[in-house]
Amino acid sequence: MKIKKSHLKHIVQEEIKAALNKKGAKTQLREYYEDQYYDTTVSDAELLYRLLDGWTTSEEDQTISDVLMNDQYERPQMMAKLYDSFWSVLKRNEDTDDGDLIQWLSDDGLFTLSGYVSSQLRMHGYGPRRS
Repeated sequence: MKIKKSHLKHIVQEEIKAALNKKGAKTQLREYYEDQYYDTTVSDAELLYRLLDGWTTSEEDQTISDVLMNDQYERPQMMAKLYDSFWSVLKRNEDTDDGDLIQWLSDDGLFTLSGYVSSQLRMHGYGPRRS
């Protein structure tokens, strides 16, 4: 049986459409890309905790800013993952009494970054954590 090239192309296009239209295909793709950043958010959260635990120098403040202003955290979903990771670090270190990431940033005088994180979370529908 011979298949014309145009017919084969049509079959392939239909299969691709069917695969893309499957329920959950977009969700799986999104989760795949977000999982690529998971390890980064955990290590960034641990770095932020170490930097914010105590007085910070101007160099440390710049590192904190660099982490939070990283391109990946422009997406509210990724900022939410970082926020949740930071909260997990606080719980692991039994250090939730001083508030969440937003409060820690404010306590260190990093009000602009605190506001930035807060606005990113509000865009994703997150509210502040309570200890």
